[in-house]
Amino acid sequence: MNYYKILLSIQYDYFATIYEKYRNVSLGNHTVNGETRSVYRIRTKKQNKEYRIDSPNSDKVAAMYSQKLFAQKMMGNIAKEWKANFHGQILRMRLPDLGSWNWDTRKNAKNGFGFLGNDYYEKLNAKQNGRFIERPCVNEKDSYRSKNELLVSELLGNMGISYKYEPIINYCGVSRSPDFVLHFPWLQCCSFMEIYGMSDDNEYGKTIDEKKSFYRKYGLVPGITLMELFLTSDSGIDLNQVRIIVTSSQIMILETIIARLIEAGYEIDSLIVN
Repeated sequence: MNYYKILLSIQYDYFATIYEKYRNVSLGNHTVNGETRSVYRIRTKKQNKEYRIDSPNSDKVAAMYSQKLFAQKMMGNIAKEWKANFHGQILRMRLPDLGSWNWDTRKNAKNGFGFLGNDYYEKLNAKQNGRFIERPCVNEKDSYRSKNELLVSELLGNMGISYKYEPIINYCGVSRSPDFVLHFPWLQCCSFMEIYGMSDDNEYGKTIDEKKSFYRKYGLVPGITLMELFLTSDSGIDLNQVRIIVTSSQIMILETIIARLIEAGYEIDSLIVN
């Protein structure tokens, strides 16, 4: 069973579904009395609605249009990756709703999933870490503590992966702030990422050990639900390696999900979307 092939199929279906939802949202021009203005259009069976791009009511439509364009871009990227690795037309596959499973890692020793789900991710609040960012690295979206974190955030965006930066996680009276919590909506779960920027520093090594101990108690599994990047004080980050780590995490999550689904009586072919 080729899990990377299945992963691409599931990702493609996720973005194709978003594209199809907003297919009828477009951007164009409207000329009235010789004056041309940019407008968003929503085409329905009954009528076409127009929203001036500078009108107060256009924000929601603009977000819909942006989602459509991004989904279209991701569909193209995934199709290109499929063509480079596999033959034939890309498949669309979709996991069943896993919301009824107990996703909480601290309570699910019996079901064997060990993943935190969509609801968990939605309840997280980004940037709760109160430590002052002395020299922030900034892009058009946010500010980060290091250039490495900024580069990782941009890579995740290019991979179509949403994330929350530095949320606060509380467990057994202890609080930690992971660098990123990544959301994989096509797998209906999320995973943590830590970038240890000074792993060669003995003092910082104690902090690494404390974090690793916390995440282990929290139920995270290194390489699967916890991605760890170990850098030295003077080393840069290998974004290609980060991409491999993120993809490997998803594949291992997918392997576990499919194994449990098969145990529950599902057939792999039943995941194919007609």
